[in-house]
Amino acid sequence: MEVFAQGGTTITDQVFPSAGSDGIGLFAKGGTAQLDKLTVTPLAPSMFVSGG
Repeated sequence: MEVFAQGGTTITDQVFPSAGSDGIGLFAKGGTAQLDKLTVTPLAPSMFVSGG
């Protein structure tokens, strides 16, 4: 997951949701936040090919 905020500040992290998870939650800890735009881009699964 990559998050871009405040004119380009980024956070990148791996996320492993539980089976059946189909939502996303956004929150501000210790303050307030405003979401102006959200873009979700599904990615194709990657495949590991053993180099024999």
